[in-house]
Amino acid sequence: MKNFEEEMRELFGGPLGFSIKFENGYEAYSLLFKHFKDWVSPEDHQNIVASKKVLEKSNLRMSEENAKFVVENIELTKEIAELKSQLEKQQPEIPEVPQSVADFIVGHKFNFQNHMRA
Repeated sequence: MKNFEEEMRELFGGPLGFSIKFENGYEAYSLLFKHFKDWVSPEDHQNIVASKKVLEKSNLRMSEENAKFVVENIELTKEIAELKSQLEKQQPEIPEVPQSVADFIVGHKFNFQNHMRA
């Protein structure tokens, strides 16, 4: 990476003075801005690189933790499915009441309730 003075010398013929004549200050500013708009000091560049490394480490750690959660979620889903199947096996089937018995119970509900209380 070239330093600032080298780039100024190549562009304008001197490290801080201009050998090119400009009509106005805006023209000089415009030329400088176009050429140096992406210029970053070496210190800032090092800070950016260091920040990116920290972010990459953080992202890697978070990816590893996320993978652990995914594995744990899969294991828990399997365990839930197994427990549901065991629960279904333990519950007795509800017997089906014939329609004639249901009609009799509904028709004699009052008498049936009185009989059960006694």
